[in-house]
Amino acid sequence: MTDNIRKQRSTLKCVDVKRRTAVAWSFCDAKQRPVDLIRSCNNDPCPPDWDVGEMSLCSHTCGGGVRSRKVRCIRRISKTGGAESTLILPDGQCPQPKPVNSEACGLIDCPAMWKTSNWGQCSTTCGPGEQRREVTCEQRLANGELKQFYPPIQCRHIEKPPSVQLCDL
Repeated sequence: MTDNIRKQRSTLKCVDVKRRTAVAWSFCDAKQRPVDLIRSCNNDPCPPDWDVGEMSLCSHTCGGGVRSRKVRCIRRISKTGGAESTLILPDGQCPQPKPVNSEACGLIDCPAMWKTSNWGQCSTTCGPGEQRREVTCEQRLANGELKQFYPPIQCRHIEKPPSVQLCDL
């Protein structure tokens, strides 16, 4: 949006009245030359408008995510362009419909992968023992739903993390 405050300047010419054409200023009496007129025009304030920022990156590349941006109703009050040159207004003061400030993204299925839980406690309180955890094959779908596979054939191409480890207290 551009600043609405403008200036009009009069254009003066030396004119040969008989031929009705412009001639050099040397043919006119300099004492009779009127002063240049400058007046302001288009002094009405700019109407409110939407200031729309850039969309953020998607929160998830797969399995459903969201990206967002800042959308504000503003009125420009100065041509300097800095933060002090705009007023932030309530959304209801902008005449046009508000642009969307968020949208869905990453709407593809994620690849299946192994998901591990935390290690459990050691099976003994003294000496060697073992710890266990759950290892499941999961896939987050484009709609955000989590799907588990049993048997885990979708994860067969990925090395399975261990579900048991030794511990020694």
